[in-house]
Amino acid sequence: MFQVQLRLVLISAMFFLSCCDRSADKKTSGPSPLATLRELMRLHDLEGRQPEDRPAATRKKQVDQKALAALFLDFERQDGFLADLYVGFIVGAVARHQAHLKVRTIGNRADVTAGNVRVRLRWSGERWQIAIAESIPDEIKQRAAQLKARHKL
Repeated sequence: MFQVQLRLVLISAMFFLSCCDRSADKKTSGPSPLATLRELMRLHDLEGRQPEDRPAATRKKQVDQKALAALFLDFERQDGFLADLYVGFIVGAVARHQAHLKVRTIGNRADVTAGNVRVRLRWSGERWQIAIAESIPDEIKQRAAQLKARHKL
């Protein structure tokens, strides 16, 4: 009787442990898609607040371009003017929804949903980086190109 109960306890424990989602542990230690986005928010002084909540001096402060480029897989391959617009689009979406981001990871790709915007990140072998080309909707790319052409940049 004791052996049967012990077996049931062991089987129950194994079942419980196999069903537990340990992804929360991964999010808090080491590189993760959310850690990359938190760093993006930190660089823009937006951790836990909205863009309009920042003081004017903070809004005008330059972001460390080297640190910013390190968060993106293809930042340096983008036209400078367009890269700034695209980063602003991503920063705005993530800032507005930072308390409700949803992450879906498949292999070396992660999709983070910020409201109705999907931000794509890729594992680069060392860290998760934002893929601008895969994150910006075509409509936004077209509008950005029109804006650039209008200003003859």
